[in-house]
Amino acid sequence: MEWFISWGRLLAESGLVGITYTTGTDPAHDLQSVLRHIVANGISGVDPRRLGLLAFSSHVPNALGLMMAEPTLIECAVFGYGFMLEGESCEDLV
Repeated sequence: MEWFISWGRLLAESGLVGITYTTGTDPAHDLQSVLRHIVANGISGVDPRRLGLLAFSSHVPNALGLMMAEPTLIECAVFGYGFMLEGESCEDLV
């Protein structure tokens, strides 16, 4: 989507690196896999000790779940117009 490209360009102007990925049937697991790969294998220009998340809409609960499951992995996060899950359904995120 074009607005993601615009966000990426804006962040790059600030010296940040963005990594996007395609999810399969389990987006929460896919996010964990991507971040673990970055930390384990390193990527040029990415400091694995300074990772942040940018999540919107239905991806916000996945990002929150990751931050709860891996509290030392993520340095900061920005969430936009996310919805919140309540009750037992949140347990699926961690």
